[in-house]
Amino acid sequence: MRLPRNIEEAIAEFRGLPKPGEHEWDPGATNMASLIEVLFERYRIGQERPEQLIMAKWREIVGEENAARCAPERIDSQDRLVVVVANPILRRELHFARLRILARLRAVQGCAHIRDIEFRAG
Repeated sequence: MRLPRNIEEAIAEFRGLPKPGEHEWDPGATNMASLIEVLFERYRIGQERPEQLIMAKWREIVGEENAARCAPERIDSQDRLVVVVANPILRRELHFARLRILARLRAVQGCAHIRDIEFRAG
């Protein structure tokens, strides 16, 4: 049932809604395609993440003998690579080789932003 225009306007104003007949279209709005493009770029959808690149080259980064006993876990908010290590002895060995590992890590494309490595028992 359609009400007279002045009643519809009064109801819309009371509810805090736009008046009937007003354009809900925002001329400053962007189209959906450009919004999706921005989201793909911002969240790097479809691109390889640094964690994936590190996993692919992990044996080259830490060496064949250490790769089976430790694994990269994540890159934290302070741009540190957190590595889970099987035992305290290996943790100490990797800590001594930290600078060499960090140099190899930074050589991987997309990982130059990593500032440090943290070895955790796990």
